Amino acid sequence: MRRERTLAYAFSHQVINSSAYFRYGMLNIWINYLVKEP
Repeated sequence: MRRERTLAYAFSHQVINSSAYFRYGMLNIWINYLVKEP
């Protein structure tokens, strides 16, 4: 039971981290696009 809970927690934490990293990357691309536009 404890091992399954730990696995679920690690998986959810990894998904949250990856989604945050993806959002940060999209924000970076969007800012770069806005800066490039005259």
